[in-house]
Amino acid sequence: MSYTSIDKIVNLTGVDESVIQQEWLDWADAEIDKETQCKFGVSSSSTLKLDGNGLDCLYIPEGPIIEITQIVIKDGTTTYTYNSDDISNYFAIYNNESIIQFKEDVTTGDINTFPKGQQNIEITGKFGYSYIPDLVEELATLLVIRIMLLRYPQLQVDSERIGDYSVSYKKNGFDLDATIDELFELIKQHYKTTTSVIT
Repeated sequence: MSYTSIDKIVNLTGVDESVIQQEWLDWADAEIDKETQCKFGVSSSSTLKLDGNGLDCLYIPEGPIIEITQIVIKDGTTTYTYNSDDISNYFAIYNNESIIQFKEDVTTGDINTFPKGQQNIEITGKFGYSYIPDLVEELATLLVIRIMLLRYPQLQVDSERIGDYSVSYKKNGFDLDATIDELFELIKQHYKTTTSVIT
């Protein structure tokens, strides 16, 4: 699912639907994901590989946590696997805070911490935002409009700078680049960013 739609762009700009290419929407989504390090409209599972920290709790930077279906902890040559049915018995999941913590009253064999290591913890589930916020939809829409205006400069453009990708509408003096920059900043302020490896 794209963060915006061809119909929305057509409604905002009045251009013919045939002018807009799906690859522009895909690029806008990828650009937002890359710049904000967030995932929006998450509907499928992924596996995160995280570094163990030696503590009884682990922060999931891809949060919020929507669902966790498996936790695999590697401690040297020993591997501990917790599936959906086991997770609530051994771990407290703080969805909005994006934290997984061993329950205090549970000892799982010889382990009650996330052992220090590099990518020795694998968490499978859904992470990010299950919905697409209005700000993200608006940003994706404006990114596609910017591509469209660069591709077809004859469409209602007051000025254009190819080097900085700067355009503005003739109709109302709307500064497209400034608005895109502001939306990126707002999204970064309001939504978490990711730092681990998603597979």
